[in-house]
Amino acid sequence: MLKIKYFLMMFLLGLSHLCFADNLLLKQQMEQDCEKNNMESCYKLGNYYSEEEKNDLKAITFHEKACNQNHLFACNNLAFLYLQGEGVQHDYKKAETMFEKLCIKHKDKSSCNNLGTIYLNKKEYKKAKKFLTEACKNNSIGGCNNLALIYYDGLGTKQDLDLAKEYYKKSCELSENELIIACNHYKELENK
Repeated sequence: MLKIKYFLMMFLLGLSHLCFADNLLLKQQMEQDCEKNNMESCYKLGNYYSEEEKNDLKAITFHEKACNQNHLFACNNLAFLYLQGEGVQHDYKKAETMFEKLCIKHKDKSSCNNLGTIYLNKKEYKKAKKFLTEACKNNSIGGCNNLALIYYDGLGTKQDLDLAKEYYKKSCELSENELIIACNHYKELENK
């Protein structure tokens, strides 16, 4: 029995080394591809350094390279790093400017939602509503949920429970019933 446990432990340890080796090879391949101006690889390297190695400085380097070549996801991630001050000094204005460009020029739903959320937190409800409407129009779950909140609470606008219900319903449907708070608010409003 002891031999079986030992064999199993060595087998699993070997698998973990294979996974590490595969990740290392994949990282090296992405670095080579990024050097050849494959922006998807630069973007993925940015994510790798941010998520796996927790090295936001390196993540920023790769996201900037991809963003400078108009890779939308890299630009969104870079703006988020500026917003959070991860690996760089907090630069809310730069983050806002980047999110706004991505939202207006490219109709990027994630950037529209992020920008709308920034304005919502700053209590600039008219701007928040504008960008969250754009996000929701492009099927952003968060955008629809935050827009519903504006109408539900009457933030910067007249309270409109019918519109709140409509946006909570859309958020719930887009999330396939996973965004429980939106689904619960929708059910609550449906029963009124």
